[in-house]
Amino acid sequence: MATPSLREALARIAGPEALASAEQLPLYSVDGVVPEAAVAPRSVEQVLSVVRLAAESRSAIVPRGGGTVIGAGMPPERHDIALETRSLDKLIFHEPADLVACAEAGMTLETLNKELAKHGQMLPLDAPNPGRATLGGVLAANTSGPRRGGYGTARDRVIGLKVVDPSGTLVKGGGRVVKNVAGYDLPKLFIGAHGTLGVIVETALKLSPLPAKTATVVGAFGKVGQALEAGLAVLDKGLRPQALSLLNGTAYRLGAKHAQMPSISDRDYFLAVEVTGVLPVVERQQTTVQRTITEAGGKAVIADDSIQQEGFWRAIVDTGRTAQHPATMITRFACRWEAIEKLVLGHEAQAESNGFEAAIEVYLGVGVGRSAWWADQRGEPDEVKLAAIVGILRKAGEISGGPFVVEVAPVGVKERVDVWGPAGGGFEVMRRLKASLDPDEIMSPGRFLGGL
Repeated sequence: MATPSLREALARIAGPEALASAEQLPLYSVDGVVPEAAVAPRSVEQVLSVVRLAAESRSAIVPRGGGTVIGAGMPPERHDIALETRSLDKLIFHEPADLVACAEAGMTLETLNKELAKHGQMLPLDAPNPGRATLGGVLAANTSGPRRGGYGTARDRVIGLKVVDPSGTLVKGGGRVVKNVAGYDLPKLFIGAHGTLGVIVETALKLSPLPAKTATVVGAFGKVGQALEAGLAVLDKGLRPQALSLLNGTAYRLGAKHAQMPSISDRDYFLAVEVTGVLPVVERQQTTVQRTITEAGGKAVIADDSIQQEGFWRAIVDTGRTAQHPATMITRFACRWEAIEKLVLGHEAQAESNGFEAAIEVYLGVGVGRSAWWADQRGEPDEVKLAAIVGILRKAGEISGGPFVVEVAPVGVKERVDVWGPAGGGFEVMRRLKASLDPDEIMSPGRFLGGL
């Protein structure tokens, strides 16, 4: 439990200006749990000192970057110190010839990509609100989006990591070169751990060249099956798009509105395809995708203007996570190809019968879907109904797809359902790992799978 003396100690470590005032502390709350103190260290050495202080006093830490996905997980059992990493924002090195960069964890994805773009390179991770999303937060949540089919996830991009573990020790894993395969792949432990095993402070990343040309083609269909048929045909023809997403009408129209694309109100399901490469290759792939959409009974819409394309995909990635249109609930579900139609229609049926609107996207070829939920004009969101919806869809997913995770939800929903769902067969290994690295449970206690 944080005390005045603890807050004074934090001020001595990082300086009084790095501490949030009492009036600012509610801004750092997680699911309504307000921390006793919030600190923004400006160096790795200060992070080490803060974590050591927390370990000595057994104060619970919840690490945070830009706060874009801080709502993921269960409410913390304790929240004494909010440790913000956004002041750790240096680009340590960039080796364009090796397609490798190393940066501190508080640098935002947008800032890094602006710097990399000067050399014709990028870190191709789709994260909501990239102007706020920090590298450490993206890695801690293993955030990915529609381009994961072409570029992979955060796990695929990390080649080295520095983490402050719960004892206040700096742990180093991986290296600064792509070929680094000796020993255990330690960084993988911390990617997707949601800050329960340590504080990520630095990362070395594998980059990609900026594509010479990009084109987006959207197919509009009357039925889910037609859109799936077109998506499968795209893959069967040997095309390897960077993004291949099935969207329901709500998801598409949100993206189309932002990008000023046609709304196509007479169609309910959409196949969004992004192809990249040199100009002749992109033109050939674009023509093939258009023809494939038409053969499957769809209407093709082309967005070959770079600003329009980026606006469309940015709106899709940000769905439900903008300040202007925040979703009441966001879920993620795994799905086999043969189960996609049933799961999409099941989501829509639950939304319609319970007074909600749902935007649904499925990353075809990857087997991952997301849905964002809003209460319709009939009233405020009913948390009891939302919890019941989670139970129904989770059961359907377990039968026909896989895990069903609630990424964003009101506290009232989290009081009724576990956002992570049942722990799998490997949970005992996770439990023992957590007990070994964090025996006093000071890192985000209770927030992860199974109460870890």
